[in-house]
Amino acid sequence: MLDDVVNELYGELTEDDVPPAVQAKAAKLVKPFVAQKDKKLAIPPPAAVDWAALERDATRVRQLIALWRKQEEDAEIEAEDEYLLMMS
Repeated sequence: MLDDVVNELYGELTEDDVPPAVQAKAAKLVKPFVAQKDKKLAIPPPAAVDWAALERDATRVRQLIALWRKQEEDAEIEAEDEYLLMMS
């Protein structure tokens, strides 16, 4: 179950609207668990990651979750700033 959650979070972290630096950090965390044929990709697709193996690395799981949380917080702050700008 945890592997499904981390897979989904990684997918969100690698969407086109996410800053490239955040995408790169997410990719770096999963690279050791990426299929050999996809290791050369800058941002491996979620399907190339062995999520069951990654799930056993608690440190990387925590880092991915923390990165996702930070990205969500930054996006909320940006949306709130835009809203306040429009209202003024």
